[in-house]
Amino acid sequence: MDVFIQLSHKGSPVTVVKLHSERLNAAIAREVRKELSQILTEKPGHFLLDLSQVSLIDSMGLSVLVWAHRHCRASGY
Repeated sequence: MDVFIQLSHKGSPVTVVKLHSERLNAAIAREVRKELSQILTEKPGHFLLDLSQVSLIDSMGLSVLVWAHRHCRASGY
């Protein structure tokens, strides 16, 4: 399954990552984490994860959000 993530940060100090999916669940959690990992290794400064289109998050999806939070805190975001 392909995960469509829109990344926008041109001309802005904030990197916005928008997940274009109604669900953040086990089916896409691994791929989302992989994409976020690649984005975060670029040290974007300020980082905003837009989940406005997501209506369901299961435990695997929540684990990705917890991982991203911990990664950002450890990296000093």
